Amino acid sequence: NNTAQKVTTATLLALVSLLPIIYIPGVYDFTRWPRLLMLQVAVILLAVTWFRSHKNPKGLPRIAVPVSAFVGWQILTTLWADNAVEALQRGSQAFTMGGFALLCAFLVSPSEIRRVILATAAATAFVSIICICQYWGIAFEWIPTAGNPSATFGYRNYLATYLVVVLPPIGVVAWPEPNRGLRWLLLTATALGATALLCTRTRGAWMAAIVIGVIGGVIWVMSGDFDRLRNRLSFRSILTVVVTLFLIGVLGLRSASETPGGQFRIDEQKSDALTALKTSFSVESSRGRTTVWYNTLDMVVEHPIVGVGLGGWQFAYPLYDKGDQIT
Repeated sequence: NNTAQKVTTATLLALVSLLPIIYIPGVYDFTRWPRLLMLQVAVILLAVTWFRSHKNPKGLPRIAVPVSAFVGWQILTTLWADNAVEALQRGSQAFTMGGFALLCAFLVSPSEIRRVILATAAATAFVSIICICQYWGIAFEWIPTAGNPSATFGYRNYLATYLVVVLPPIGVVAWPEPNRGLRWLLLTATALGATALLCTRTRGAWMAAIVIGVIGGVIWVMSGDFDRLRNRLSFRSILTVVVTLFLIGVLGLRSASETPGGQFRIDEQKSDALTALKTSFSVESSRGRTTVWYNTLDMVVEHPIVGVGLGGWQFAYPLYDKGDQIT
């Protein structure tokens, strides 16, 4: 009904606007715990809204079964986890994320998705500007961090994870947006987000973005949208794209003007984008990660079906380390 739709939309607009920027200095994991608490409150509010207005004669959304199965299995693994407290903590997070996804599937109408994406674009542009300013040593160095440029995310890898998730839907919504002003807002947010993603020097996120881009491009060409785009191309639009890519390269690919702050600084293997790409698959660049992953395969072989329980890797892994990494 209208009341449920208004509550749902207002809740989602508040979440996508505030979650990327809220943090509490002086608290351990000062970005994750406040945001998780805010998301849990929102899930409770959405659940109450759904129960009070629920009428779903068409059956379950298609996403309901896989999400429920995935979250249910994770929570079930807490029964054989080595550390019950760690498992309960991670299980509560999985339950929150899964519940949020399911409630959105039940409550969010297609007509409201555009508004949510627009608010997401505004928040993305904001945190991306902070990231770029930190990278170039212009401002925002007072925001607490374990490794800049991280904007309000506490660590640059967390910011990169956020950007990889939000940039594709922002870009997809930008293409058919009829309002010219809003379309430019979406495209600007995409460009700023792409620049910030380059500034984070998070190569795993770069790889994820490339894979998403390739798959999305193939789907786009096969759907026929590429032909419609080609008919709409003009000299002005092509020039705009070229200039935008140039600015992204200047701001995001060059070395930072001063070393970003935080305990974990960007090292010499990521001093510029070309060096970061060249060292992506080197053993030294992985800092032992590939060794840890290789040793973990033995754990997988011995626990192929039920695993070691939610959050149990860190407790089970030392048995498989062979003295390589754990100290």
